[in-house]
Amino acid sequence: PLMEQLDKKFYYGGAPCSKAGHTLRSKAGHCIECDTANINYQLRSSQCGYVYIAYSDRGQCAKIGFTSAGPKERVAFLASSGYANCADWRLIKFEYLDSKAGAKEFEIHSLLERFQRRVVYEKQDGVEVECREVFFCELAQALSAYHRVLSDNT
Repeated sequence: PLMEQLDKKFYYGGAPCSKAGHTLRSKAGHCIECDTANINYQLRSSQCGYVYIAYSDRGQCAKIGFTSAGPKERVAFLASSGYANCADWRLIKFEYLDSKAGAKEFEIHSLLERFQRRVVYEKQDGVEVECREVFFCELAQALSAYHRVLSDNT
């Protein structure tokens, strides 16, 4: 596809969107003016960074995440902040990808979708947050999905 060859994430001049007639689009064809979240999604999807798996024995849940910084620091932050009401997060595996790290993270999420449940927790500053990257499954199931998407070279 031309967008891939040119390494472009957005384009203009396509068919006007049905909602407001905008012509700015993401690579996937979504209107980035009506839903600006498509901008962040597209940028995150193509970024380099670490895809990691963390696990909480107490919560019996896995978190599949993406970070452009260090995964060890990210998982330490998850534990110290009580992410998803769990304070025992431990880093299981991570892999650095030169591109499309966010897209790979979302691929793993889709394989684990049946284990996803809504989790709301209160951050230390009192703000409630909904966790969307937490999967209530055995660690082996989360690792299986991780390995299906990523090569095992870490």
